[in-house]
Amino acid sequence: MESRSKRDTLVEKLTCYVGDDTGLIKKVRMIAKRIEEKQEVRYDVERPDPRRKVDTDGNPVLLQKRNKGVLGE
Repeated sequence: MESRSKRDTLVEKLTCYVGDDTGLIKKVRMIAKRIEEKQEVRYDVERPDPRRKVDTDGNPVLLQKRNKGVLGE
């Protein structure tokens, strides 16, 4: 079973004023983000049988496999 998740661990916004030698001052907004990604692969999880179904009473119903390449009767 494979699972992936993302979450924001840090979002910080700062407003700075930057000036140069001409005397022009600009307002600059800086945003710092940190995103944590987690990927997990587990091999001990049993996969469900795609052919196994449950009817309305909760009794298991096993569907037959199709014979690929064989004509039906």
